Amino acid sequence: MQGKTISATYSAMFRRGWIAFWSVWILVGLGLAWFVMPWFGMMVMAVFGAMLALTLHRLANPAPVIRIGPEGFHDRRLGAVIPWAAITSFRRHQPGNRIILQIGVDDPGAYLGNAGVLKGPMLRINPAMGMPAIGSNLAGLDVPQAQLADAVEGWLAARA
Repeated sequence: MQGKTISATYSAMFRRGWIAFWSVWILVGLGLAWFVMPWFGMMVMAVFGAMLALTLHRLANPAPVIRIGPEGFHDRRLGAVIPWAAITSFRRHQPGNRIILQIGVDDPGAYLGNAGVLKGPMLRINPAMGMPAIGSNLAGLDVPQAQLADAVEGWLAARA
């Protein structure tokens, strides 16, 4: 798979699923506001309405979520491109039907600029559990997870 750039964005099913999830909670809030506790229902609608707005904003970004190519591995949800030469270890972890790429680098914090509140826990908890700090979840994308993982393995093999 080395030599070919692969990009993946969120799949249509992933997008519809999250929009439906938050919308159902907004309807629950509406029901609570109408029939039970107006103040609590309004709070539920506000919180889940904000989550829906944030989700719509993030899902509307047309840029690839993951890009694998000569420059390295890039998951925009995490941060900067990880050059192939910077990767010290790599493991494909498959709990259930999801594939999570566990990527070891010397300075993981340098590649987690977009992780937000997850950056600290990723830097502390993952290594404490014996895993690299960087984990990239491949579920919910429009390219099959195995194809993305194979591409990373191909680029890493070509580097050696």
